[in-house]
Amino acid sequence: MGTGLLCVAAVSPGYAYISNVAVSTAYRRSGVAVQLMAEAEALAVEWGCRTAGLHCNPNNTAAMQLYKRLKYKKAAVEAPWMPYIQGRAPDRCYLLVKRLPQSDPQHQQQDDVEQKHEQQVVPAAAAARL
Repeated sequence: MGTGLLCVAAVSPGYAYISNVAVSTAYRRSGVAVQLMAEAEALAVEWGCRTAGLHCNPNNTAAMQLYKRLKYKKAAVEAPWMPYIQGRAPDRCYLLVKRLPQSDPQHQQQDDVEQKHEQQVVPAAAAARL
């Protein structure tokens, strides 16, 4: 019997989707989920993905805390590549996304510039509402 599993797929150019993260009860809180997520993210980077996304029920506090520690953030808007169940978005779950670190220095530099820009735009937008 295994300790944990998950699925990862490149669902759109540049985007990986992680689903069905599960860890056997006996191995929870022992770092298995962190290792699984690190492997999934590394695989996504190998595939050329720059962003990873997953859904999580906000009532699953242990999972939400894990994803927060791993730097996933709630997306303001569902991405066009997100999965739909019977033609509609899973309404009880949050879409969480993370920009993946790039092994290629040129892509990493571009990501750093984009992240800095995002950090500057958000406070400016918030200030404009005051």
